Amino acid sequence: MGDDEELIAMTTSPTSGHESPRAPQASADVLARLRGDVARLLDREADAVGDEEDLTDLGLDSIRLMSLLQGWSGPGVELDFVDFVQDPRLGRWAELVTAATTGAATD
Repeated sequence: MGDDEELIAMTTSPTSGHESPRAPQASADVLARLRGDVARLLDREADAVGDEEDLTDLGLDSIRLMSLLQGWSGPGVELDFVDFVQDPRLGRWAELVTAATTGAATD
C-alpha cells in the first residue's frame, strides 16, 4: 500500500460496503502519521513536535515542506503548498490532509 493509500485508509472505513468518513479517529491517525514524518525530517522525537507549534520555528523550510507534501500526495490527493505555508502548524496540516484524502476516497 502506498503512502497516499495509507492516508486514504486512515480517513475512511468500510460500512455496509460504502466508504464513510471516520472523523475523530481519522484525524488522530493522520495527525500521528504527519507528526512522525515531520519529526523524522527534522531529526526530532515525535513528542517534541506540538500540534500548535509553528513548524518553521523547529527548522522546517520550504524545501522540506515540498518533500513532505510529495510523500503525502498521490492520485486523487492534491495538497496545496500555499495552504501549508500560510499556517505551518501540525494540527492545521492534519485538517488539510484529512479533508484532501476524504475527498479522494469519496470521488
